Amino acid sequence: MSESQYAATPDNFETADRAAILQARADLALEQWVKVMETRLVRAKLQECYKRESVNHFQNCRELVDRYMAEVNKNRVKGWHKLQKDF
Repeated sequence: MSESQYAATPDNFETADRAAILQARADLALEQWVKVMETRLVRAKLQECYKRESVNHFQNCRELVDRYMAEVNKNRVKGWHKLQKDF
């Protein structure tokens, strides 16, 4: 499914499928929040590692830090407006 398939444009505003537009928005929001929650789980593991490793956390938690930083930058909530930016 194309992200802009159900977007209401000036050309198809009268015939746009409102139910499909709302479902696409809900699906996108759910997908984004799942990714954010996965990032929060990685952060919780990182906090646990920091407390557990204490002095050696720089060496022993490095993989979690790298993973968390990559996910934080990648998994931001963009909102459903990105569905309609293609027209």
